[in-house]
Amino acid sequence: MSEKKIVYDPSLGMSFMLRLIERGETLACPTCGAALTMALSDEIVQKLKVPYGMFCPNDRNHVSVHIDMALPPGYWDKFKK
Repeated sequence: MSEKKIVYDPSLGMSFMLRLIERGETLACPTCGAALTMALSDEIVQKLKVPYGMFCPNDRNHVSVHIDMALPPGYWDKFKK
């Protein structure tokens, strides 16, 4: 059974996309269909050397979204595994 992906669309708005991520949905690149890589923790940001956000793993020119980390303390903890 294949995983359902929701195609990234900037018109959806960041708050809507964050709710999708919270529900465990996968956002897909509209150009190539790859699952977007989420850089939502300090560890991932440092390892990949990218800003907080999400991007297409095949080509960052397809999708590259920077997320403002000025959110309530502990907000991103639920995304850490």
